[in-house]
Amino acid sequence: MKDLKEIISNHPQEHIELFKKLRKEQNPHTLFITCSDSRIIPNIITSTMPGDLFLIRNVGNIVPNPDSSAISVLAAVEYAVNILRISDIVICGHSNCGAIGAVCNPASYDKAKNSSLDEWLKHVKITHKELVHDAVTSKLDFASQANVLQQIKNLSEHKFISEKIKSHQLELHAWWFDIGVTTVKYFSIESQRFIDYV
Repeated sequence: MKDLKEIISNHPQEHIELFKKLRKEQNPHTLFITCSDSRIIPNIITSTMPGDLFLIRNVGNIVPNPDSSAISVLAAVEYAVNILRISDIVICGHSNCGAIGAVCNPASYDKAKNSSLDEWLKHVKITHKELVHDAVTSKLDFASQANVLQQIKNLSEHKFISEKIKSHQLELHAWWFDIGVTTVKYFSIESQRFIDYV
């Protein structure tokens, strides 16, 4: 493994100057909710800098619905919306997602040894009939896209979120990142599918 001291100390000068400006406060414009997967780097995907995005990362880019007792994600959402007053929330799934693979194939992991993971993945429900399945999207990737829409639905069911949306103070965005071709797609209401940003 690379020497940790070397990893920590070698920052570009422009980053050092930026962090000096950010040391007292943050003012991100977007809450970006995505998977814990090591291949997903939000600032690279979005071409943003430190301070631009408020991040929530977890296995499967999940936002529990209002009936859930899992409050960690909700606490971060409340902070972003009510305190930082962000204007946009992106939920971004990705191709070849291990969490969604586990949901689609529960026999692929030992539930007894991964009981917390198993409990967490119960927040995933692949039920979006409105999503159009094209011939080039694999079953796993289609399920991953459907999961993004489910998490958008879960998020919008929280009262403080729905009120902000109705008053036009907040917009929700469903994104999906194709790792192999480094393409970000967004859910198009018109076509009922995820399409490339152009």
